[in-house]
Amino acid sequence: MKRMKVVGLCLVAAFAFSALAVSSAQAGTLGLCKKDKGGKYENKECTKTASEAKKGKYEWEALPANQKFTSEGGVSHLIGAAGEIECKHGTDEGEFLKGGKLDTDTFKFVECELLPFKFTCQNTATKGEIVTHVLESTFIDQGEKGLSGKEPKAGEVWEQFTNKTTLAEFECEGIPFAVTGSVSGAVSNVNKALKEGKAGKKGKPGKPSFTETFSKEGAGEQDLVTTFFNPETGKVESGASVQEGVNEVDLTKANGYSKEDEIRAEDA
Repeated sequence: MKRMKVVGLCLVAAFAFSALAVSSAQAGTLGLCKKDKGGKYENKECTKTASEAKKGKYEWEALPANQKFTSEGGVSHLIGAAGEIECKHGTDEGEFLKGGKLDTDTFKFVECELLPFKFTCQNTATKGEIVTHVLESTFIDQGEKGLSGKEPKAGEVWEQFTNKTTLAEFECEGIPFAVTGSVSGAVSNVNKALKEGKAGKKGKPGKPSFTETFSKEGAGEQDLVTTFFNPETGKVESGASVQEGVNEVDLTKANGYSKEDEIRAEDA
């Protein structure tokens, strides 16, 4: 049976939030480390607890209101059981929910083909375009387990995408496909100020950025299944799938958040 690479579908994400706290006490919470003379923390990443209560310089604030976001990303791969589907580019629109524990995402991928046949894949009226269902995302820290039972190592943060039904359904010139399950990727720059991205228009500084890595051998977990109709056998077949790819995440400055914000792996 041939190897299959289903590109994208749920993984290229750029988030309009500035900081992400993930811990056993404050797991999966987006927010901001703010200056506060009576705060709990001594440093701007809110990872070092002050020696005396209410004697710190910073305090952690969970996301105070729903916040919309958009993103862009390149090619990623989902290895499965029946060929290779490649999409050249992806975008994402969604909204982080008040309290910062969940977000919703809808992904759109363009120039999608089933290789080596070069069959066009799509689920909209636009040639080569695949749009997912609305997906939910949660953040996982050590001490928490993903849907397939794995958990991050100390200092790791994973982001997990899933849906109650399918992630997406589409056709490649009459051959139907569906992707179900969940997938998570490892987030970079944990416990560090976010990196500055490429310069923007007219020399303006780029947006703060980090990366998410999805791979069979790397951090994160894979619990995906691809179902498709096999025209050679005339039967519907299913097989486990593995997502691969590295996604650059551009953060949008909003609600007073800035490049100094960070992604925390644990609550100090």
